[in-house]
Amino acid sequence: MRSLDTVFDRFPRWQAVGLCLGLNAIIGAGDHYIALETLGALLYVLPVALGAWLVGRSFGLALAVISAVASFVADGPQVLTASHLGEGGIFLTVALLASRAKEHQASERATRMIIERIIDTMPVRVFWKDKHLVYLGCNAAFAGDAGFAEPKDVIGKDDFQMAWRDQAELYRADDRQVIESGCSKLLIEEPQTTPEGNALVLLTSKVPLHGPEGEIIGVLGTYMDITERKHAQETSIRLATAVDQAAEAIMITDAAGSILYANPAFEKATGYTCEEAIGQNPRILKSGRQEAGFYREMWTVLSHGGVWRGRLFNKRKDGTLFEEDATISPVRDATGQIINYVAVKRDVTNETRLEQQLFQAQKMEAVGRLAGGVAHDFNNLLGVITGYGEIVHRRLAGEDPLREKVEQILRAAERAAGLTRQLLAFGRRQVLQPKVLDLNAVVFDMEKMLRRLIGEDVEFTTVLEPRLGSVKADPGQLEQVLMNLAVNARDAMSEGGRLTIETRNADLNEEYAARHPPTRSGPYVALVVTDTGSGMDAATQARIFEPFFSTKEVGRGTGLGLATVYGIVKQSEGYVWVYSEVGVGTTFKIYLPRIDEQAKLARQQEPGPLLRGSETVLLVEDEASLRELLREALEASGYSVLVARDGAEALQIAEAHVGTIQIMVTDVIMPGMTGPKIVDLVAPTRPEMKVVYISGYSDASVTRHGLIAAGTSFLSKPFSPDALLRKVRGSLDAG
Repeated sequence: MRSLDTVFDRFPRWQAVGLCLGLNAIIGAGDHYIALETLGALLYVLPVALGAWLVGRSFGLALAVISAVASFVADGPQVLTASHLGEGGIFLTVALLASRAKEHQASERATRMIIERIIDTMPVRVFWKDKHLVYLGCNAAFAGDAGFAEPKDVIGKDDFQMAWRDQAELYRADDRQVIESGCSKLLIEEPQTTPEGNALVLLTSKVPLHGPEGEIIGVLGTYMDITERKHAQETSIRLATAVDQAAEAIMITDAAGSILYANPAFEKATGYTCEEAIGQNPRILKSGRQEAGFYREMWTVLSHGGVWRGRLFNKRKDGTLFEEDATISPVRDATGQIINYVAVKRDVTNETRLEQQLFQAQKMEAVGRLAGGVAHDFNNLLGVITGYGEIVHRRLAGEDPLREKVEQILRAAERAAGLTRQLLAFGRRQVLQPKVLDLNAVVFDMEKMLRRLIGEDVEFTTVLEPRLGSVKADPGQLEQVLMNLAVNARDAMSEGGRLTIETRNADLNEEYAARHPPTRSGPYVALVVTDTGSGMDAATQARIFEPFFSTKEVGRGTGLGLATVYGIVKQSEGYVWVYSEVGVGTTFKIYLPRIDEQAKLARQQEPGPLLRGSETVLLVEDEASLRELLREALEASGYSVLVARDGAEALQIAEAHVGTIQIMVTDVIMPGMTGPKIVDLVAPTRPEMKVVYISGYSDASVTRHGLIAAGTSFLSKPFSPDALLRKVRGSLDAG
């Protein structure tokens, strides 16, 4: 019947009924008479059939009525007249129609109830409005959102009477647009306020509502609450954004190890874009520096569901190596199965380099302290050897065979003293006499000597900045720096080459300082010494400033040349860095703080003083043998000597002595009390007393705080008795 209904729906009703009548008459007639009678009967019952059409809205019901009447006529025992047929037909038709109408109404009520239940149980909110935007109906979920108990309570109301009255105009504007345009608005996000005042996010769709004739009579809409989904989406977006913008490289693989995702930091660290990395195995980063067993152990941990942490030595796309600390964690699904791995990695290449530099600096500091302490004690012994050696040498006659042997002793002591001075320079324990100077002048004064030193097979060039800033340093020590660097360069160019010394102003920024700890940013003067020699590998560069470390064959050099450079530069508040490549050459860059003072043009030479005197000297020295030597030398030259072995005894002597003490000769560093402290305690009662300090070294803090200031005399151990006598005489005669 449904298929017939489909066919007949294409015809107007009167044509369809006529077609039914004609077909039925032709099929059911036995002869022409019967056909005419049947046709008459059918025409008689046509109103009844039309009634069936109108009631049932079905051609099937109309055709059933017609067929029943036709069958009755054809099968009857006698031919019935039209009137008889009309009476019986009407009765039968009415009975059939009454039964069919009841069935139709019951079915319609059942269908309506089913549809209402379906709509009410749907999680989606459903509503429909008329053209005036008044609600015609809704489902139970919508009524609850609106703040009503039953859907019927919503009928007849508009949006201004709902819980979302604040959004009413927004909703109504969408409704008008749908009704006026006849076009749907699908999947639009809208806000909503609940009866409790909570804010929701809705996903709404609205379509035109059509009447029986196809005209638009209102709007039909549905919506669902996507607040939680929206929050989850926003959380996912924030998480994705955080992963994308994280400073750490983040990589996600599947359970087999194929890369599924890599963030921008991964691209920055490795050089591989995300597109290039996806589908690859992390093995593309392997550098070969870690053995296969390392990776087997890693995968053993991961495959058993553990978290692996460690350091990886990897290779970038361009072939350069880098180090990274990595944490790799498994990701499980709801069943506990591992489905992914997440690796979070941080590039620690710079940190590792800085740690190595810091460790090297700390090691150099420790070695320097040790070297300085050893040199200080050794200088006291050398002082005794040198002093008594000179006394013996003076007393021997010129033709005495022992005189030459004593001279050998003195020359050996001088060489030993030179070694201790280099140790003190490395340990930053020597006392400097800094002056404001022009580094260009130092290089210019040394140029002739350096040319002779490096030989004719080495091309020597200087590049000096004309307007170079001033530095404050000991000129003699800077000359030592230039000398040692030149000798080092010469030894690296056994077959000749080129040596270049440059000076320039340099302003070190915070970025440079961060990459070269413990450098501080600021203005500097740079001294750059470059050679084209054999160069050094990284391992050699790491130890180049260590004392007694040398790459030269045995017997060539002491291994203290560059250690001395390091110590002098550090004690001058500067920094020294080395850059080298095997087969290319080496560059040493020295940075000394730039100051605003004007450099002095020339150093004044100290006049040679008289050696003898008759003044009273307070001698303070804790080393007994050296104390005795100095006393003997001073008394031999006519001085009256008061001897103290420490600070307490010196204070007692100074207080008890009734005469004038013209000068004090005191060691700087002694147990119990330092030389400067003794001077501070004695000076108030003896303001006329001069002072000469002697020491194997001066503690860096004492030196930095201006121990060697204008008017202060200092003598570095080891020294000869004549050097002491000249210093004492010079201080007394200075006025």
